[in-house]
Amino acid sequence: MTTPEQKTEYHQDTAEIGTHELMDCLLLLAGLEGRPTSLSALSSGLPLVDGKLTPELFNRAANRAGLASILLARQLDNIPQEVLPCVLLLNNGQAVVLSSLDAELQLAVLTDPHDNTCLLYTSPSPRDS
Repeated sequence: MTTPEQKTEYHQDTAEIGTHELMDCLLLLAGLEGRPTSLSALSSGLPLVDGKLTPELFNRAANRAGLASILLARQLDNIPQEVLPCVLLLNNGQAVVLSSLDAELQLAVLTDPHDNTCLLYTSPSPRDS
């Protein structure tokens, strides 16, 4: 288990992250935070890798939208409500926006940036393991 302050490894293979998946998440997040912006405003002049926003460049793009960000590895149950909504880099390389989290009910609402589909994630109970 990681502590909130501990930085750890994350999925670095940008070839497996969708063409603009992180950027789409950032655009969605900016809109949710009342700071709508555009792809060109966030990416202009950034050294994109194969046209993609990388996790390393995410902070710079977020700053352009007036948002602060930090790259941390955390378990879902260690994400405080105060940082929601936030962008999650999943182990499979997918990026989604976490907009709601209820630890007591073990529910999370994730939004896929490609089609704005909301996904309800439930954590398996100990008896299901």
